[in-house]
Amino acid sequence: MAPGGSAWSRDGRWARCSDGSTEVHAALDLRPGITVDGCAPAWRPTSPPVLTVVRDGALVEIEPWCSGRPACTRVLLSRRELRTAAAQHPNVPVSLTEVEAVRVVDVEWLSPARSMLLLRLTIEGVGTEDLLVIVEDGRTRGSYAFFDTDRDGLEASATGRLLWAGGAFAVRREGPRVTVPDAFGPVHAAAWSPDERWLALAARDAVALVRPRELGRARTIVLPLRVSDVGWSPR
Repeated sequence: MAPGGSAWSRDGRWARCSDGSTEVHAALDLRPGITVDGCAPAWRPTSPPVLTVVRDGALVEIEPWCSGRPACTRVLLSRRELRTAAAQHPNVPVSLTEVEAVRVVDVEWLSPARSMLLLRLTIEGVGTEDLLVIVEDGRTRGSYAFFDTDRDGLEASATGRLLWAGGAFAVRREGPRVTVPDAFGPVHAAAWSPDERWLALAARDAVALVRPRELGRARTIVLPLRVSDVGWSPR
């Protein structure tokens, strides 16, 4: 177990942002092995997994042979490229100067080449809205716009084949949406089953087990339980 908001790697390390810096820990050691500037930690699923963080508005990779501060980095998506990606939101005017701020809320790697970034945009005259951006090999491949800020993180399945982005929104790694019912009220936690067939959602007074489908009606089982978090036991 690790503190809330931590990102686990497949080789048993975890990373957590605190006060603008990310600490990287071995699974059984509460003392950080390294500390690097930046937040929104995520693990690129290479072999071994490589840490990425958002630093000064850019998505960067921490080179695995570095330790301590400052660490060697490689820019995967620059600050300018992130702001250009923000322009895909339909409420952003033609001039990017109308975007007052772009913040990366969360990052999930779905493959060594493909990631999804949850951006929070502050748009002049509009307010604050979210945008989910698909990035592959350093290029923006598409996006999904939201007209609210009702999500605070992303949840990927074990192999990165599926991604949940809050409420009734889930997509496949390739981009198409899958059906998740919007009938449970605010959802504060989610977890994909190890076989990636089911999505558990923790809502206000229920746990919903949803089997998403790309087309057609999703299968749903609702349990009258009030919980703060959900998880699946390994099999």
